Amino acid sequence: MEAKLRTGKRVSLKDNPAFPYTGTVLCGVCGQPVRSGFAHSKGKTFGYYFCKEAGHVKIRRDDLHGQAEQMLASLSRMTGFLALLKRTILERELSDAPEKAEAERRARTIARIEPQLTKLRAAYLDGTFTKEEYEAEGVRLRTLLTEAREWIDAHKEIKDKRSEHLDMMIGLFSDPQKILAKFTVAQTKTLVRILFGKFTLTREKTIEPSQDSVYTALTTVQQEFFKDGRSGGMKIETLSAKLWPFAEQLYGLLLCSA
Repeated sequence: MEAKLRTGKRVSLKDNPAFPYTGTVLCGVCGQPVRSGFAHSKGKTFGYYFCKEAGHVKIRRDDLHGQAEQMLASLSRMTGFLALLKRTILERELSDAPEKAEAERRARTIARIEPQLTKLRAAYLDGTFTKEEYEAEGVRLRTLLTEAREWIDAHKEIKDKRSEHLDMMIGLFSDPQKILAKFTVAQTKTLVRILFGKFTLTREKTIEPSQDSVYTALTTVQQEFFKDGRSGGMKIETLSAKLWPFAEQLYGLLLCSA
């Protein structure tokens, strides 16, 4: 079952808008990527996703698309959870992050060196230091000051970026179909891979996302996330590890579609 042009030439369905999920769905029996194409019966044409192995899995195109759209639509129910996750992660970074002690040390360095530079200038003017000593000490102090400021600025940028990426995900999840409507087939496939990993098509004609996908992580933990402080903290670490790479990929994808 393969698509053909009216000329009889075979058409690659890799980026066919009629089958945007080709390449993202695996057969639940053999694990191979399913194919896609049209079948003609009684004067009607039907689109299918199917395994090349006879008797494995097959599903009508509209049914698979409907299931995928329902999963995307269900993301809108996660926006409140993501907002709560954002507050929790940012508060944790401000209070319990491992780099907090280092940030405080760098701030003390800045507070100590700034007045030292002023005193150094005065000491040079009253003859306490030679010109060479003054210049050498000035270079040392300014180097320490620059390093401390750059470290603080870089970590502040990371926190701001994480906040921005969570806001971006909240915006996307609020209306994923609106975003999806702007995507090319290739971008749609990228979004599916970022969110769902690979879909598995079961014999029951249902598609299931990867167990290690961001979608699965979000849908399975949000109900119990904050009931236990200790496990909640562990889940923050787990979700953070999944969310930030996802956010980076998503950010690049949305830039390309703008």
